[in-house]
Amino acid sequence: LVEAHHWREVAAARYDELMVRHPEAFADHAAEFWLTVGGDAHKGRLLAEQNFETRKTPRAYELVLQAAVATQETTAVCRMTEPLWPVEQMGPRLRALAIRALTSCGPLSPSSEGHQ
Repeated sequence: LVEAHHWREVAAARYDELMVRHPEAFADHAAEFWLTVGGDAHKGRLLAEQNFETRKTPRAYELVLQAAVATQETTAVCRMTEPLWPVEQMGPRLRALAIRALTSCGPLSPSSEGHQ
């Protein structure tokens, strides 16, 4: 456990360094780190949003949704999920995350009804 904590701290410091030097190249990797083993969902969310501004890829959508869910930012979850429909255009991982995220949004709009 002590060794794992040490390596987590090493990785955290390295991601911080990489974000200073190459933010566009590492925002997605750093966001994923902070959302998981890094243990700082709010920092992960900021990085996921930064990554999303750079690239609107399925992976960028996944990270920003994952971050919004992790930080319980319901408004952000709903705002980010709604434009993703129809689900047929999503990969399975993004589809599962979007459906999970939408459960916190209440009634679906007419444009997304029937796509769950």
